[in-house]
Amino acid sequence: MKTSESTLIATIINGGSQGVSSQLLSEAEEMGITSDCFTTNVCQEAWEVINKIDRTGRQLDEMDVMTDLNKSGVTAADFMALMEDAKTPLHMQLYATKVLEQYKLRMLNRMSRLVQEKAANGEDSSEIMIEVDQTTKKLSETGAKQKPISEAIDAFVADFFGDFDKTAYIPTGIKAYDSSLNRGGFGPSQLCVFAARPGCGKSAMALNIIHRAAKKGLPIGMFSLEMGAEELMGRMVSMESGVDWERARDGVASKEQNDSIKKAIADSKKWPIQICDDAFNLPLILSIARNWKRKYDVKAIVIDYCQLIRANSKLPREQQVAEISRECKLLAKSLKIPVILLAQINRESEKENREPRMSDLRESGALEQDADSITFLFQKQEDDKTGPMVRWVRPKQRGGQGYDIGQLGFIRQTGLMTD
Repeated sequence: MKTSESTLIATIINGGSQGVSSQLLSEAEEMGITSDCFTTNVCQEAWEVINKIDRTGRQLDEMDVMTDLNKSGVTAADFMALMEDAKTPLHMQLYATKVLEQYKLRMLNRMSRLVQEKAANGEDSSEIMIEVDQTTKKLSETGAKQKPISEAIDAFVADFFGDFDKTAYIPTGIKAYDSSLNRGGFGPSQLCVFAARPGCGKSAMALNIIHRAAKKGLPIGMFSLEMGAEELMGRMVSMESGVDWERARDGVASKEQNDSIKKAIADSKKWPIQICDDAFNLPLILSIARNWKRKYDVKAIVIDYCQLIRANSKLPREQQVAEISRECKLLAKSLKIPVILLAQINRESEKENREPRMSDLRESGALEQDADSITFLFQKQEDDKTGPMVRWVRPKQRGGQGYDIGQLGFIRQTGLMTD
């Protein structure tokens, strides 16, 4: 009868003779073990029985467990065979890990079969991917440990009074803007939104953040749903060289400008930037982002832009954007890095020649709730639309200065933003 499941159950029961069965059971539950993790009736019934006995405050006793199992139809012979697999308490975590892994593999196999059936029936691929993402996310969260408040307080004190990891805070590189951010940058687990009308600099701001971080050797991941990877790199080469890359492409750049561009191209090949320009549905974006974190340890994720992402097509668009907003916040929290999400705003501020407000966020009030930071980039009618200036207003900033407003230098030929 020996299996990882039977060994785990028997080891917990056997812990009663040493006065540690309650501790072993609690540890197994914290690791994510539930009755669903077991495949045999004997192990499922035994798990329910030992939990029932533990809730009475008693240590587990073999005779008590066997008596209760008999009432559930488990024979004494089956119980004795189960107990032959018992190990010492030190082995409990090893077998709990094995049981969890086997459970996850079974669920993945089941999901694989369902995906094949749905695909064969011609169901919408986006809906299938959403279901896959929800299942895999649930499995990845299985086994997540809870922290007692004492651990959380110790972590806070260490972070507040100790030396913090400066690489975990991603600045824009614009001093007037960064000075009012907590620790001078966007921090771990934060969802940071830059919103603007088309052509007002939100993509340029994102590229400035990525460019400056990459030059410091910080790995960054970017999802570009609007521009292709080639155009993005062209813009960053312009930032690095100080030369409009389109001039070189069109053959009108000087020799000095061409040399600057060539050097910038050589340098850019060393930058730790990951770009994806063909992921448009939410589950795929989330999956790739998690892979980037595992494989490259990216320090931030940039998404350009929110309204181009496809979510659950069965929902109204406003609810889809709300789901995107929520999942981006959860992504930032789970990966412990900032997620910088670009978004479009409606035409109202432009029509009324005023600074944007929260209500101008197109299709979603959820962004206002989920985001830790919201910054609007804009120009007024009296501003030179081709000139070197973009205004910004930040009505929301958790963990830093609240409402703030300022101006950015914007060299449109190269995309570089400055104080």
